[in-house]
Amino acid sequence: MKVTKKWIKFIPLLTLIVGPVAETQAATSQLAILYTNAAKNRNGGDPQIKARLRNRIQVTNRTSRQSRANFFVRLVNIKRIGYNERGVDLFSSFIHLAGGGFTANEKIPRNEGRIVERRAKADLVSIITTGTGGGGNRGAVGWANTPGYYSAINADSLGNTQGVPHEIGHNFDGLHQRAHRLPNGLTTVMWGNFARAWTQYYSNPHVRRNGVLTGNGNKNNAIRMRRRDYANANRFR
Repeated sequence: MKVTKKWIKFIPLLTLIVGPVAETQAATSQLAILYTNAAKNRNGGDPQIKARLRNRIQVTNRTSRQSRANFFVRLVNIKRIGYNERGVDLFSSFIHLAGGGFTANEKIPRNEGRIVERRAKADLVSIITTGTGGGGNRGAVGWANTPGYYSAINADSLGNTQGVPHEIGHNFDGLHQRAHRLPNGLTTVMWGNFARAWTQYYSNPHVRRNGVLTGNGNKNNAIRMRRRDYANANRFR
């Protein structure tokens, strides 16, 4: 009994030590990326677009980590598909990926998406095309489920490192209106306008960049993402 009481005395301390460690464990979501021939050409070829996409996923994970958003994306497949995007806006490509279409060409993204979901157990699937706009937003260079599993990204926007972490951020329930503008004019990743100067953080009122808070009580995308990380990561598990 004395030994039992001795160890009971230390249980609260152990809880304090183990609890925060468990909370920092990032849930891993598997991501597959499909891209078109036109997207490949805009980025200089297959090796170039693949290298750029791998880098953008690294940027996404770094953004999540330093923002304490608590998700991690593992790239499990990058695949070029024979989807003719000519005359198809970006939003339509997103719809084709998420729900299929009426023509044989429109069904290609969804069919390819199902393949990588099944074979690679991809929780998230993104398509890269040269399309823009659609869905009532003429200038859109990205579309994504908020929250959800699918996204479409304009191939030219891959030159901006904000594009991929922004659209993947939507999959984890990140919102434009919860992005934060810092006093120095920099904006966090989910800001709706890619043209603005941005900093590699999702908004979080408990995280500072160079001593400046990256969010406030109303601007906190990180907490939304933490609530979504396990739902995405456990889609097929």
